[in-house]
Amino acid sequence: MSSELLMADSKAGARTTEGLFKAETIVLPRDKTNRFVYFFKQNIASFYFSLFLIIVTVTSGYMGFRTDDDVVTFFGFFFMILGLASFLVFLIVLHGNTSAKCKLNALSDECKIKLLVEVITRKPNVDMETWDPIACSMNQYAYDRGTYPDKSLFYDGNICYRVFRELAIVPYCENPNGNCANTDLGVENNQRTKYANKLGNDKLPFELKTYILKALAVFRESVDKYWADKFPEVTV
Repeated sequence: MSSELLMADSKAGARTTEGLFKAETIVLPRDKTNRFVYFFKQNIASFYFSLFLIIVTVTSGYMGFRTDDDVVTFFGFFFMILGLASFLVFLIVLHGNTSAKCKLNALSDECKIKLLVEVITRKPNVDMETWDPIACSMNQYAYDRGTYPDKSLFYDGNICYRVFRELAIVPYCENPNGNCANTDLGVENNQRTKYANKLGNDKLPFELKTYILKALAVFRESVDKYWADKFPEVTV
């Protein structure tokens, strides 16, 4: 599966990032709507539930203040406090559901492989504009595969980059046996094999780990080149 994806996208890797911008029409959700409207559409069911909690809280508080019946007052205040606490917890959960980690968990293994292949072939760097073509391609891919109901998986390239970080960079940096700062990801194959073994505690398929390593090597090389071009007076 992953090898077919890489072969299908190999021609894209021969083009530069600038060429990609010129050759492709990149349309992302950020070009159609603002971030708040996008967030609302992505979480419309959650907003309805939060509205329900607000109504319960206000109604219970009103009943608790307006009645002289001690029992009604007790239950009114009880449900008001319960509704308020539930609303606060819900806001925390809602914030977590919009995180890059939540986006990553929603992707199938095939979509994760596709993201890694996009990084390998398009060679993005820390300039978020270089992630826009990847975000656009992933939106179309997730929609075509039925993973996402529309073409709005990633709002922009920045969100796509954050998901890549959760998929590849964060697991590597948090590995107690690895060193994110000092390890050269683009060197000998035996080091790549060691890296794949370091990720052996997770439940991802081995094939995915291999592509994570390749994507990390390409990304780091692209980032190093970006900073070297931007600040040629500094050599690392």
